[in-house]
Amino acid sequence: MTEDLSDHELLVQLKHGNIDALGILYVRYARKFYAYARSREFTHEDADDLVQQVFWDKIYTKIDTYVEEKPKPGGASWMWTICKNLIKDMSRKVATNPTVSVEVLPEDVFVSVDTDPEVWREDKEHYAARYCAWKRISEADREILRKVKPGPRSKKWKAAQKRLLDALEACLKQTP
Repeated sequence: MTEDLSDHELLVQLKHGNIDALGILYVRYARKFYAYARSREFTHEDADDLVQQVFWDKIYTKIDTYVEEKPKPGGASWMWTICKNLIKDMSRKVATNPTVSVEVLPEDVFVSVDTDPEVWREDKEHYAARYCAWKRISEADREILRKVKPGPRSKKWKAAQKRLLDALEACLKQTP
């Protein structure tokens, strides 16, 4: 059973395309990451955004960088490093510009931290579509979405986001 696998084994499965593995990791860690962000004085909304970014923008889209040879600290350490680094990044952005929005995609693309695990599993087709869309866009677009600061003046980012959303729409149409 997949729920019995270690974090490392689930990350390896996710790397090989098993979307259910992300759901299990989400159930295991979403509330922990949320609580950690709240303990760092993040608002509910910012903590919720952080959790979504950890799973979607970092773990989900960068899983191909995860080293499959079993690391000494394990998969939990890799995910916590992502969470802590994102908290530092978000804190710096807020300190320099309190009105900065750090979301990468529209809110309706994400699943809330409060989502029941059963609801998340029912929604796995949408995660599969998002994975499909991410793989459909070019590596150049993925790099832009990862590294370029989103905003109204970022034409490259807006164009890459539009291509991603178009690919997402096409992938959703393919989902039975």
